This record gives sequence, C-alpha cells and structure tokens, in this order.
Amino acid sequence: NTTVTNTSTLDVGTHVIRCTVTKSTGTSANAQTTIVVNAAYTGVPNRTYNPGETISFANVSWKVIKDNGTNITLITSNVIGQSRIYQFSAITNYLNNWLTNNTVLNSAKNDGGLILVDTTNYIRIPTYEEVNEDYSGSKLWYSGSYWTSTVSYYTNDYYGGIRNYYVVSGSYITTKAETSSCSYSGCSYTTYEYGVRPIIIIRKM
Repeated sequence: NTTVTNTSTLDVGTHVIRCTVTKSTGTSANAQTTIVVNAAYTGVPNRTYNPGETISFANVSWKVIKDNGTNITLITSNVIGQSRIYQFSAITNYLNNWLTNNTVLNSAKNDGGLILVDTTNYIRIPTYEEVNEDYSGSKLWYSGSYWTSTVSYYTNDYYGGIRNYYVVSGSYITTKAETSSCSYSGCSYTTYEYGVRPIIIIRKM
C-alpha cells in the first residue's frame, strides 16, 4: 500500500483508493473508490510482444517486427494500395494520406502515441533487411508484391539514371529498376506501381 496525497500523480492504470477516518473516541469508518488513469496518448496495451505476432490496431492487422520495450515496431500484415517509388514522393504522399484518413492513427500522430520513423515522417515502407528477417522460420514478407526502400544499385549521368530497388514478389525478392532518360528538352521516367506495407512505431500504454 502507498500513501496518496495527490491523485494527479497516479500512474496510468487502475488504482483503488482507500480512506479510513478515526474519531477521537476510537470509532472509525472506511471507504474506497476506484480511479482509472488513461494514457494521455493513443497506444497499444503494455505487454511483451513477440516478433512475427499478429495484432490489431486502428482497425488494421499488423505484424510485430520488434518489441523496443516502451514501444513496438509494426508492419501491416497485408499489402495496401499501389504506388510508384520514383524519388519516393509518390509513396510518401500515399502513406501520409493513408495515415491521416485513419482516425485512430491520426489521433496517435497528434497526441504523441506514434513515434517518428525518420526525421519528418510517422510512417514508411520497410527496408530489404527488415523484410528478409526470419522470425521462427516464417518470413514476414510472404504476402503480395510490394516495394522496399533499399536500392541494390544506382547509376546516374547526364542522360539519366537507374535506381534498382528490391521488390518483394510473392515468396521471393527481386529487383525492379526505376529509370530516367534526360536531354536538353527534359526527362522522361519509366516507373512501376506495386503495393506497400507501411511500418509504424507505436507507444505502449
């Protein structure tokens, strides 16, 4: 038991507050009440999560990539949408719109439940290294076709350039080149559309 002098200092969780009053005559009376303190941000239940575990959050099915102690890194269980990867502008816009249009995720972004995944964004696509990890013999990337953010090689010259990205395609990983061809009149691009599997980092409550 702990003496409570100010209920505003209580930690997140359920607390039972008991009070005993004793008169000078020796008679006493007892009372108690239950106070539930909610987190000031949107998050997931505070427990241990196992890599590869499937959970539901914000009406979306996710797989756990890593339990970081006070927060967890998640990737969607399924591929969502389709987008181009060239210069990442299309994918970044798509992901940010997807997050904003999800009421729970947008609330978590605004109240501090979501943690930045880079210097400016709360959502991103996975790297080749992340999707190629093996958790208990079950690859996280066995699901649809989608981009990773890892470039296998990059070339560039006056006439254009090639970025060759790793792409998950069913049960294997391949590469797909995003090419540009430039001249005095401007540049033309060869782009491909694949799905995405967003990654977020969410705090535990």
